[in-house]
Amino acid sequence: MHVTSKLKVRSSLALKHKIAMAGFTSKKLAEIVDITPNYLSQIVQGKASPSPIRAQAIIDALSARLGESFTIGDFFFDVSVKKNATDFISEFG
Repeated sequence: MHVTSKLKVRSSLALKHKIAMAGFTSKKLAEIVDITPNYLSQIVQGKASPSPIRAQAIIDALSARLGESFTIGDFFFDVSVKKNATDFISEFG
């Protein structure tokens, strides 16, 4: 079974802090990662789930600007893992 990752932000506050520390406006970061400022806002607030590629683009932009090495797992978690585990348990448990 192939499942597409569904990512959610771990902490809106932590992500907002890193964006501010990097000196990005929402508009500029959205432009860099090729999404709308509104969609970036929804991601940061935990209201939207970016694709792994989009999440990595956000992380890469922050890493480059701050000179730090971040991973997707530093800011996002995969909510599909929990759902799949629940599906597995209900199917086989």
